[in-house]
Amino acid sequence: MPRGTSKSKSSGMATVPLKRKDKRTRAYFPKNWLLDLQVRVLNFRNLISTIKVTWIAKINHNLRKRRVKCDEKKPDCSRCEASGFKCDGYSVESFSQAHKRAIVVEKSQPKRKSSATHRAILPSKAPKAARINIRVLRPRSPIFETEQEYRLFCFFAENTTRRLCGFFELKLWSHLMLQAGEQEQPIRHAMSAIGALDLILQIKEQKSYSPIARSIIEDHHIFAIKQYDKAVRLMKADITERGHSLRTALLFCLLIVCFENLYGAQQSATLHIIAGIRLIEAYHHDHTSGSDIPQLKKSEKPDAPVDSVTFGISSPVPSDVEDEIYQAFGLLEIASLSFNVEGRGMAYHMLAKDSGSLCVKNMPSRFASLPEAKAYWDLIMRRLLHLLPTLNTAQATMRGYEDNNETAIIAKPSSTVIEEKERYLAELISWHEAFTPVFQKCLLFPSSKDFAGATILKMRWILCRIAINSALIPSQVALDQYLEDFREVLNSAKGLMSHPAWTGKFTFDSGIIGQIYVVALKCRNYPIRSEAISLLLSESWREGVWDSAVAGNVARAVVGLEEEGREAGFIPERKRVYQTSMRFDLQKRTGTVKCFRNSSNPSERGSPITKSIKW
Repeated sequence: MPRGTSKSKSSGMATVPLKRKDKRTRAYFPKNWLLDLQVRVLNFRNLISTIKVTWIAKINHNLRKRRVKCDEKKPDCSRCEASGFKCDGYSVESFSQAHKRAIVVEKSQPKRKSSATHRAILPSKAPKAARINIRVLRPRSPIFETEQEYRLFCFFAENTTRRLCGFFELKLWSHLMLQAGEQEQPIRHAMSAIGALDLILQIKEQKSYSPIARSIIEDHHIFAIKQYDKAVRLMKADITERGHSLRTALLFCLLIVCFENLYGAQQSATLHIIAGIRLIEAYHHDHTSGSDIPQLKKSEKPDAPVDSVTFGISSPVPSDVEDEIYQAFGLLEIASLSFNVEGRGMAYHMLAKDSGSLCVKNMPSRFASLPEAKAYWDLIMRRLLHLLPTLNTAQATMRGYEDNNETAIIAKPSSTVIEEKERYLAELISWHEAFTPVFQKCLLFPSSKDFAGATILKMRWILCRIAINSALIPSQVALDQYLEDFREVLNSAKGLMSHPAWTGKFTFDSGIIGQIYVVALKCRNYPIRSEAISLLLSESWREGVWDSAVAGNVARAVVGLEEEGREAGFIPERKRVYQTSMRFDLQKRTGTVKCFRNSSNPSERGSPITKSIKW
């Protein structure tokens, strides 16, 4: 085969001979030699560009190291001209376009007379077309009068709100109240006052503090009183000048209740609770049953339950008053019922036990979240606390404050009462079935806040189930069968006191004090009830209107009275206290408790034993 027509084994490509004048030498080129040449040229150019960029970067680095600055000469700087490269940063085209934009902006701005307050931002040597008149936005006037007021407001926003929420995430404190504080001056002053009291509590949490700390406590105490007084005066002035804003009044009422509870004025706090509850009940009644109210205004929620007896868990007009405010006053009503301070008599209880009946009827079979479970539980517990007095038995005792018109009567229940008790017990069971999936999910994260909140709800459910199961049984001995339930509640409370979500000292919602108090009074197993008392007295903290020192000392007085009648390890029925009422003064740290025994003698039932307490 001729040499020129052979195939190259090395390259694997066909070649053709190239004729030249010199027949002794022949060169063989691939068929795609032109494409290969172009690729080589392109690679060479890229290599040159890379070397150029690297060299320029090295020069710039050396210049920066020597602190040689660019003279920014247009269109090319002197440094680039000396090195023979084109300057990329100062093209004439881009510079002229900047001039044109400046001219357009200047023409669009209205002409102003030159004055000392409107000086050009650009230097005077700049081209006239490049000078731009800038509109100066003045900041709004400060909303805080002093640095201390601002500092304690921030302390409230960053620390106190977290403590007020307790074991739950409450939008009321984390969002609504802070937004209102930015807009309403009375609310802002009240928040600063509460922040000052909370800071005092945090300082007192230290085992020992210096004289400087005592001076700080005194200064913050005076500041809190002044801010509280200013908030009340401004709120009254706003109502007089601008009229009555229900939402602002309700939020302000919540802050007043917090301040009075923190300060130790529980009597004043309960009066504000009653006033706030009646305000929201009147609002709810007007927007659910008033014939003169337009239908659209009556309810912004087409599926909102219409219940004019008393409020449920949702607002009829959430754009005016949010659901979270409704639910907050539901918690306050639970507190007032726990201490028997409502004082509106049996007729009101007969109506209010059906509060939010449509909400309960439409309760989901499975809750989507812990906040939803809590909202429904608060409503069910509120209904239950209204129900217990109507059952007219010795077990209507989840109350504390003394009522002069109250008489302890044990009557035989009627069939209607029994049916009603079973209906409310069915509501408890339905709630627990809907809550169980949420509770099991929270158990997977034992260090989370949701775990603590779910545990609280489970504790409350256990005690309410015991209360309604034993409501129609006049004997206190019947409670002995719930020993394991009492033990579970106590162990859960102990675990929560060491939980990471434990905030201590003060919360808006009732947490575990009430549950521990019920265990101490109703469980006649001495080791359990004595441990419950020790837990209450181990440290001092407050949850709404509940105070651990008061609850612990009252429980100790009641337990001491019952233990005096223990015979052979058993407390007979006639020696058991079935009902208590108390009065106390947190500032003087004194109080009295009246104990009613379940004696067969009517005269003994009507004559309570009074114990004085001091701590």
